[in-house]
Amino acid sequence: MSSNPIKPQFRHGVHLNAEQLNACISKGAWTELGIMRSCISCDHFLEQTEHCTKYNARPPARVIAFACPSYEDDNDIPF
Repeated sequence: MSSNPIKPQFRHGVHLNAEQLNACISKGAWTELGIMRSCISCDHFLEQTEHCTKYNARPPARVIAFACPSYEDDNDIPF
């Protein structure tokens, strides 16, 4: 495994107050709420086939969970 593992990051533009942050932590709902960067919300990822169109491959699990440096998302956060 790499000596510099990918760390979870919020999507650009996400701002939560303490109450919202505590609710997310207690539910473990980071990706379900769409506030975390992951392949699931990346424009390059085809979720049905788990395929990255940018690199023409299936990303490793850690990358699917936390995204990669090439993460792109032009969609507004849906809340």
